[in-house]
Amino acid sequence: TSGNATIGVSLGSEGQLYLAISAKTAGWVAVGTGTGRMDGSNLFLSALGADGKPVLSEQLGKGHFHGDAPASLVSAWKLTSGEGISTLEISLPADKVIEGGKLNLVWAFGKSPDLKKQHSERGSIRFVTAQ
Repeated sequence: TSGNATIGVSLGSEGQLYLAISAKTAGWVAVGTGTGRMDGSNLFLSALGADGKPVLSEQLGKGHFHGDAPASLVSAWKLTSGEGISTLEISLPADKVIEGGKLNLVWAFGKSPDLKKQHSERGSIRFVTAQ
């Protein structure tokens, strides 16, 4: 938890990893798995589109930028947004993102719903699973 964002992580018994970010923004929110930095991480960005419907973009971090991911990892996702809070929840196969009992996460959010706009805040966190 930072002052403006909360991260949730849960490992399901069926091999799914559940991630969530809730941030004080009406703009985009993102969480990513991989290196603990944007570069090389699988990034999952979401916002409300121009039509008011939630959109999700799976990206691969490349330096300080990102581009379309070569393959989808997300099993399911949901974005809720209202009263200045946006929350993204995703599920992924745990064996694709937890390596050696470690899960490195990055998170960010922006003020704009434009997924290409730079973040307002960002951070990273590492989890170690029980062996």
